Amino acid sequence: MTWAGKSLRRVYGWLLLGGMFFVSGVQGVQAAGAAQGADRSSVSANMAPVSSGPAGMPARAPSLSSQIWGDHTDVSLGVMLGTRPTYMGAKETQGGVEPFFSVSRGIFFFDPRGIGVQYGSDDGLMASLSIGADPGRSEKKSSAAGRPGSERLKGMGTIRSATTTNLTLSVPVTDWLALTGAAEFRVHGAQRGNTFHAGFDVAALDTDSDQITVGLKAHGGNQRYNALFFGVTPQQAQTSRFSAFEAKSGLHAYSLEAGWNHVLDRHWSITGGVEAMRMANRAAKSPIVEKRTGVSGYVGVNYQF
Repeated sequence: MTWAGKSLRRVYGWLLLGGMFFVSGVQGVQAAGAAQGADRSSVSANMAPVSSGPAGMPARAPSLSSQIWGDHTDVSLGVMLGTRPTYMGAKETQGGVEPFFSVSRGIFFFDPRGIGVQYGSDDGLMASLSIGADPGRSEKKSSAAGRPGSERLKGMGTIRSATTTNLTLSVPVTDWLALTGAAEFRVHGAQRGNTFHAGFDVAALDTDSDQITVGLKAHGGNQRYNALFFGVTPQQAQTSRFSAFEAKSGLHAYSLEAGWNHVLDRHWSITGGVEAMRMANRAAKSPIVEKRTGVSGYVGVNYQF
């Protein structure tokens, strides 16, 4: 593993929020909701149309550099308490307290998604491109923050961490409904394939102090990804408790998500969420899958500087 790969794995492990429980890169309930809300506002402001100046005269348009770089840096710190399955399809769960921070300026950000750029329009369109990491999976209970693993997987071998390029898109349909999509493409890490997510989010409540979002998502992967996380090779069948199993490309899970963010004041906010993921199609028949439906949840507190 290269220095870059190791470094990204360490960074990603410590930045994982309680709401980002699944290593498939599921973007379900985002634990960074409060911070991202502030980020979206700043990005939208930087991209806003030119306003009118005194006496109805057009104000000077902001420079391209100011639109891209912004005029201030937003920093958020938080801590999350959460629980999640030890790996996709596991019956066993694990919980703990994890730190979080988010830094953004202009179109640039650094948070659990990775390091990248984002855009938010006044009408609610959101898009981001980032470089992140998938922590992989251990064949034993992992002590690394955010890394799945279980003793039940002994003999399956360790899935090494990988560097990924992450794309996200949210397109508003109405004031309360948005279509969402995400994709993760392997950049480094020969084992891992690519995974895709699509669905919709419903704004069940949106006030100055409270936001509640409910979403339904479908999750899929190419043959390399699904084979890595749900398949069992003949060699693995000889060293583990599982029989050989071939996993093919396609959808492997559906999820129902709900997230809540409560703003206490201009600095403090409380966030929480729950996600139920149901393994589907051929992946659900994998001998690795011990329980078809796994539930994750988190609560946390966030401070915006």
